[in-house]
Amino acid sequence: MQFSLVYRLLISLPLCAAAAAAGAQSADLMATPARLDALAQRQAARQATPPVQAMRPPVREAAPSPYPIRTNVFEPETNESLIREVIQHEAGRAAPGSNPAAVTPRSAPPIRMTVLEPASVEAPVREIITPEAQGLSQSAEQGAAQTPAPHAIQQNVFERDPDEAPVREVIRLSPMRAAPRPAGRSAVPEYQSPGIQIHESIRPSSIPSPAAPAASAAPFGPAAVPSVRESIPQTALEDIQSTPFIPAEQQMTAPASGGSSAAASSEPASQNATDSYATDSEFLAARSAFQKKNAKQLEHYAARLRNHPLGAYAEYWNLLLALRAQPDDPERQKAMERFISRHHGEYIAERAKTDWARLSAVEGDARRFAQLYRKLDWNQDEADLVCWRMFYELEAGSKTALRQAKEYLRNAPAGKDACAKLGLAAIAADSSWGWNYVLLLTQKRFFTQARKTIEILPPESLPASKSALNSIIGNPSAWHKKNQDKLSAFSGKALALAAIRLAQVDLDKAAEVAQSADPRLDAATRALMWARLGQDAAMKQNLDAADYYRRAGVLAKAAPLAANYTAIAVWRARNAVLSGNPAEIERAIETLPHEEKAKPAWVYWKGRALLARGQKARAERLLAPLCTGHEFYNLLACDALGRAYAQMPRHLTPSITKAQIAAFDQNPSLKRALRFYENNLIYEGNREWNWAYRGMKITDMPHLSEYARLLGITHRQINTAQRGQRAVLEQLYPRAYEKAIQNAAASAELPEYWVFGLIRQESRFVPHANSSVGAKGLMQIMPGTARWVAKHLSMKSYKRHHITNLDTNLVLGSRYLKLVLDALEGSVPLATAGYNAGPNRPQLWRSRLKRPVEGAAFAENIPFTETRGYVQNVTANAVHYSRYEGKPIRLTKLLGTVNPSENTKISLP
Repeated sequence: MQFSLVYRLLISLPLCAAAAAAGAQSADLMATPARLDALAQRQAARQATPPVQAMRPPVREAAPSPYPIRTNVFEPETNESLIREVIQHEAGRAAPGSNPAAVTPRSAPPIRMTVLEPASVEAPVREIITPEAQGLSQSAEQGAAQTPAPHAIQQNVFERDPDEAPVREVIRLSPMRAAPRPAGRSAVPEYQSPGIQIHESIRPSSIPSPAAPAASAAPFGPAAVPSVRESIPQTALEDIQSTPFIPAEQQMTAPASGGSSAAASSEPASQNATDSYATDSEFLAARSAFQKKNAKQLEHYAARLRNHPLGAYAEYWNLLLALRAQPDDPERQKAMERFISRHHGEYIAERAKTDWARLSAVEGDARRFAQLYRKLDWNQDEADLVCWRMFYELEAGSKTALRQAKEYLRNAPAGKDACAKLGLAAIAADSSWGWNYVLLLTQKRFFTQARKTIEILPPESLPASKSALNSIIGNPSAWHKKNQDKLSAFSGKALALAAIRLAQVDLDKAAEVAQSADPRLDAATRALMWARLGQDAAMKQNLDAADYYRRAGVLAKAAPLAANYTAIAVWRARNAVLSGNPAEIERAIETLPHEEKAKPAWVYWKGRALLARGQKARAERLLAPLCTGHEFYNLLACDALGRAYAQMPRHLTPSITKAQIAAFDQNPSLKRALRFYENNLIYEGNREWNWAYRGMKITDMPHLSEYARLLGITHRQINTAQRGQRAVLEQLYPRAYEKAIQNAAASAELPEYWVFGLIRQESRFVPHANSSVGAKGLMQIMPGTARWVAKHLSMKSYKRHHITNLDTNLVLGSRYLKLVLDALEGSVPLATAGYNAGPNRPQLWRSRLKRPVEGAAFAENIPFTETRGYVQNVTANAVHYSRYEGKPIRLTKLLGTVNPSENTKISLP
């Protein structure tokens, strides 16, 4: 047995025996790690390998999982790669791909073992580079889709987002060896660095050393913060519904064509058809059969898996394939109804109701869709289900459905078939709304759908000919070149459309057209046109944005015609922050919707504006409550007031008890989640884990987080901890692979707190994480970038597979980060943005500055949602990692000042 797998015993081995031996609860919980440490020393001695210069190939590369995880992403926070757990059961358990016939049935339950991470990981942050306006399909940056940086992680699979654009994510872990725990250290094993010779850390002058805290600042105070939940950005908090449901066919790999549907039954298979013990490999084979729509194979495996802990999933897949083949078959419908009834209260029943509701909606079965929709606990707010509900209500003649549909479609993801169908139904009910819908689709950059909508509208409802409007939407630059001398021939509304479309590619031309359109527009269309120009200008750090926003007049008048009005107003406030004008900042913040205005970002910037105007008392009333939290704006608020950061206890006290562990061990949803994690099925595991929250109190969250930590499931540990009301340093900011990371940071002459903060954001300390775009390892390096850096460092023996070696990955990633830092003149916010989005993007952004700006204001105006959140999270992470050094650095000092420069090309990948 590989030593690296042994630590799952921490929970699986009985703790009661240790309690009897120690005679106390604390000794009770430490007995098992002590025994494991002794085993660690024996195993490490047997498996020690000689050091390799600057890198070491994996001891044994784990076979790639053939079952990619599918996840979704959405909007800011980025939030965030999932831990893939290497599981090996005791004798009698077949490994995936082995011969099931050779497995001897066992009576004892399996022992779960995995690589145990030393601590928790970062708050979930979604990491797709996403345009600001919700539902946009392309980046607003120069009217083109944002291209991911060659080395940047594009997807954080800890969380999913309400927008269901599935992205496959495969994470692989290879066996690693662990070192025995030094005296006085945590019971959690630490990865043993394979002997790279690294010189002492040299802190470059461009990065500040941790500053001494104020007299009242205890790095690890005993008092817990009363409400850390309020200080964490809302989109980073993992609510029960933070991982929205996606239908089974979307969360699997693309199903293969072909395959017939077998007759389904919701009743368990006969005992004769069931093996005495079905293996996990058979469960994975059943899942593969479902993906391939192989009904015959799936029916076979479903029968064999009757007594498997996840057998209900195989049964459900079998029923779903059968129902899809013949959705009107009464027997198949009854079989599904029996299955849902039998599993009432379980997540699998919610999943079945949701999939069946979608199937019924597509098939036009409004009655059954309504029945199933009403019974959903989690998924009623899924965008496509909401659109289907409104569609059928509109068809039924509901008096309020049309108004609700128009309001919902302003921000709904227009790319969803259900929402597109709802839009057409709304036009059929009120053709006068058709032109407004075209404007919405154009703002969301669903140009094909906008042009199709124009084709079905009656000519008299349009402000220009269909050919002219299609030309504006399809090729605005060509339209402008052809018509720039005859703009007066077009109506004001047609010109407003042209200005909105041109703003996405050429602001100067857009302003020219908008100037011509302005006198001929109603107040709402005028406000929308100039506000859209203002947003596009603000996203390019163009201070002309303020003038465009002023010409919009009362911004709220644009709301009925605007796609994501909140984003329009937010970018006005961001542009005001960039300008540094306190009065303009206050005015812009006042135009924000109430919910947005109350967010920490705008409370902070308003407080800063008040301080700049000498209104210290008013500013303190805003900033003092903000200073009690631990996130980016909380830290900045403390800096603005000159106060110490809020205390954060280092350890969870009181610790988890035997009774709590036993209760979690017996929770059915958690048991299924763990079994999914053992089989590298992270999405399904997350859903079951989240479902378990339903029966818990908020006071249970810290101990459930500790339970996840003991199991090594770091992504659930951090997400669960965030649902509680206490912030614990070791739960939220772990230092997994501490020595290896310290060595790599020292070798690259980088402060370790910054490297830890970046890794926490990039990979959640999963050493063999593999992102959806191919970025690998702790530092999420793209293979091409790794090859380039290896050549730059004269690593002649470097091979492609070395990228997943922990130490090699750290050396390459930290050295690349140092190259980016040097290329960007030692600016931490610029280098952090460059590591995520590519070094030439922050170079472009700062070239647009007219004057030096503070780092926080620059970060606030990064046009890419993902990169903006990335910079804020990494730098805040770095502050908390500096707490381990005893003297936390100040965030404002770390961010520094960003100076303008020429947009010279940086010759880095």
